[in-house]
Amino acid sequence: MISASGVSWRYGSTAVIDDVSLLARPGRVLGLIGPNGSGKTTLLRLLYGALRSPTGSVTVDGETLGGARGRSAGSGGRPAGFASWPAGLAGRAAGLAGRPAGLAGRPAGLAGRPAGLAGRPAGLAGHPDELAGRPAGLAGRAAGPAGPAGPAGPAGPAGPAGPAGPAGRSGGLAGREAARRLAVVVQETGADTALTVGEMVLLGRGPHLGTFQRTGRDDHEIATRCLTRVGAAHLATRAFTGLSGGERQRVLIARALAQQATHLLLDEPTNHLDIRYQHEILHLVRALDTCAIIVLHDLNLAARYCDDLVLLGNGGVIAAGTTSEVLDPALLEPVYGIRIRRLDLEGTLHLLFHPTDDPTT
Repeated sequence: MISASGVSWRYGSTAVIDDVSLLARPGRVLGLIGPNGSGKTTLLRLLYGALRSPTGSVTVDGETLGGARGRSAGSGGRPAGFASWPAGLAGRAAGLAGRPAGLAGRPAGLAGRPAGLAGRPAGLAGHPDELAGRPAGLAGRAAGPAGPAGPAGPAGPAGPAGPAGPAGRSGGLAGREAARRLAVVVQETGADTALTVGEMVLLGRGPHLGTFQRTGRDDHEIATRCLTRVGAAHLATRAFTGLSGGERQRVLIARALAQQATHLLLDEPTNHLDIRYQHEILHLVRALDTCAIIVLHDLNLAARYCDDLVLLGNGGVIAAGTTSEVLDPALLEPVYGIRIRRLDLEGTLHLLFHPTDDPTT
């Protein structure tokens, strides 16, 4: 369960979210809807800790979500200097200060490896040979003698977008434990990474590994199953950068599933997906036994796959309740500025839209 009480956020002098409260219940899908600029993504970031409201609080299963106040929007809500880190590692600032300068930019746990391996998830180098029969993107690589340390590789992509770690604040749910509870799929992608699809999905296992622990057989099997669930197992050996937008989105969702968190937060997960995968991904999310929060623009997808909705507008909550209660043309038309007709066909709610100047309506 995720609960927000009286949260707010401003960009400069503009209040995007003002005194917003909501409740996402276990085993149900909560949709955040509203027109462009209504604060859907900002609210989602407040809910998983990338931003921390100066007012109110966010709790996960009754525990206050930790984080720092007043973070820069440019760093994605992470402490300054850690914007390129996997979010689940952002709280590991302590202990990095003493590392050699060339290692400071690497995620914790990679510092002890030859620099040329820095871009790979823990455990992908030198894995047991018995994993070689798996898709090559997930297969362990035979251990060989370490070559000379090459120059540091490029920074790896953002890992599972879990909540940011605490910065100068004790108590509350944060760091690794928060990443085990909250899995997040954001709109940004690690487009410049050199990782394969299989390696990208293995990043989702990070919250379950110790600082220097390598991925094992179970982690590889979980990653393979998650790729299969999103219809992307055949992409395991492909470079992530070579995928289409829709393929990348499915891989990022597989990475979130590999995290095995009890709460799943997704920012426009159907973005770039064709009709088939829009429905398949949302059907998958709905079938999971998790508390899910989804930002959606398509109101008919929201009608089909969400149990509850929060309609945002003018910095606040216009309406909240069950899908049937919120998708009322009388509530929607003033917010979206368009004429709406509601139909109930075969037990499913459908909305038809007409521009206000359409002479045929």
